[in-house]
Amino acid sequence: MSIREAEMGSLALENLSLETSAETAETVEMKTLALNGLPLEIRQAIVKMLCTHCVPATTHFAGYKASKKTLSNLCLVSKDWNKIAMPVLYEAFNSTEKNTIFGFLQTIIERPGLGACVKTAYLTPSANLYGQAQVNRYKQYISDRAAALGIDPAEHDRFWGSYHADSIWENELRLFLEEMLLLHAPNIVSVTLKDRPEVVDAQFAFRFLTMAAVQNPQQQQQKQLWGGLKNLRNLAMDIGVSLITDERSHVAYLCRLACFAPNLRVLKVHEIFVPYCFHGHRLAGHAASLPRPSMVVPPRLAAFLANLTSLKFASHVRFRESAKIFRQIVAHCTGLVEVQYGAGSLDAASALHILYPLRPTLKRLRLTLQVAPGDRTIWDGLNSLHVSPFYIVASFTSLEVLRFDFTGRCLNELPPSHTQRPDMTVALMKALPPSLRVLFLTGCEWAYLVEGISQLRKLVEERKLPNLQKVHVACTSLVRDKPFIKTFAKHDVDMKIFEHRFSAREENAGLEEEGWDQYGSLV
Repeated sequence: MSIREAEMGSLALENLSLETSAETAETVEMKTLALNGLPLEIRQAIVKMLCTHCVPATTHFAGYKASKKTLSNLCLVSKDWNKIAMPVLYEAFNSTEKNTIFGFLQTIIERPGLGACVKTAYLTPSANLYGQAQVNRYKQYISDRAAALGIDPAEHDRFWGSYHADSIWENELRLFLEEMLLLHAPNIVSVTLKDRPEVVDAQFAFRFLTMAAVQNPQQQQQKQLWGGLKNLRNLAMDIGVSLITDERSHVAYLCRLACFAPNLRVLKVHEIFVPYCFHGHRLAGHAASLPRPSMVVPPRLAAFLANLTSLKFASHVRFRESAKIFRQIVAHCTGLVEVQYGAGSLDAASALHILYPLRPTLKRLRLTLQVAPGDRTIWDGLNSLHVSPFYIVASFTSLEVLRFDFTGRCLNELPPSHTQRPDMTVALMKALPPSLRVLFLTGCEWAYLVEGISQLRKLVEERKLPNLQKVHVACTSLVRDKPFIKTFAKHDVDMKIFEHRFSAREENAGLEEEGWDQYGSLV
């Protein structure tokens, strides 16, 4: 492909605007002819450049929508362009685009070839308020298709109520449509399922996928029913928890997931606490007083967990069983290379103790902590009386990336020198393994980090951390002279200092530079 041809392709792409009413028919025709005259390899390069992955409604979402619109326009240019652009247009689906799921679902049902092109999906209820006209138009077609896949109509007929139906049915209809979409995307690689707190009872977890997957093998072969999501590698999902749920809920979720997505490698779980309004105060109070059975991991689930290479688990501070559940999961994850753990109410030492079994394989660790009552920073949690965390950090001999985040506010009236507690960051720096390449530290004030950073500088100067390349620090008060940056630079270590802003969300500074996947997209 010559430089001249590449420039032609670039100009044609920049000037494409088939939906502008102010243009004359002659102008549109000229642009169409110019696009049709491009060589095949340039067309393919243009379409590949527009390939999108699913992202939430952030600053990236505008680019996602623009790429989708351009791909749609290219599909209208000619049959040749349609043949190239249409499969790419259907690679990603984002339900935050209004009024799209019904039409998208019908298309991939009618045209299985396009369903096979779907690679990523971001499914959330934020824009899916269905009008009765939409419901009436698509109900029979989708219901008939569900019955053909072995899903009992009685399980979803009641969801197709009037426009003013109970909001619970609206949520249930959304879940049904989302799972129907997955049933017709056999090659999907990455899925994000957001805002599903109503699925608290384990029997409702992925129930429509399960109905389609659990069939008589002979009958399935005859009717060519659903064969599962064999290509699914990356799943991010919310799990509802409350006072009436226990470990069995998580086991049911994961067992059903293992049934139809046995080859999953990246799993992200975010616990959402469901208030009493879903269950009733009396029922929740009674359930909370009952004894909790121990968590039993079936062999099939154990094999599924052993195949995971990346796990993100965000505990909810009000769910008391969360740490126990995560400990059981980690015990079976023998192949984990990356862990992102939002530890809920656990202190730093207890969280590290749970991760100890991962020491042979773990290369990337992101630990998000809250400041415990009575503590001033998350580092005070390293001084737990019942656990010594430093030998655990030192035992991660393959660890390359270590990130400490914190959420919520901390008490920073007094710097460490005015308290009776030792500075735990110094001991933490001494325990860092020589394999470490990237380190992210966070604290309230610079004073809480300065001694630890000084110790880290000493280790670098003594060449005890020979692989260290990046040091990222987040604090609430930026140091004017930034005294360590030049010293680290002399040893080829890039140091950056970010301002930490108090918020309920995790601090995102440096995430992209450190290679963390924030959105559950393809990696």
